[in-house]
Amino acid sequence: MKYIKAPFICLLKAEAEGKKGEDESKMTFSISHEDPYFITAASAVSCLVQYLNLKERKVGLFRQGSFVEPIEFFKDLKRMGVSVELKQELSIKF
Repeated sequence: MKYIKAPFICLLKAEAEGKKGEDESKMTFSISHEDPYFITAASAVSCLVQYLNLKERKVGLFRQGSFVEPIEFFKDLKRMGVSVELKQELSIKF
């Protein structure tokens, strides 16, 4: 990149929480890489790989976030060199 050089990184982090019945769940995930354009490219590649691996491909326009299988997506990003962290907390009430 022209203006940003390491040791700076691009970090995307999401925190979510919810309830199912009486049980509460919290999840945090983050991805990071020193090149933000690489994160964009790696995400697109993962999506295309998943699409090309389908036995029956559907015709049409799909949104990446609703198309990809999440666990496989994060595994792909990690294999491509993106740092991936997933944390989940589950609170079960008895």
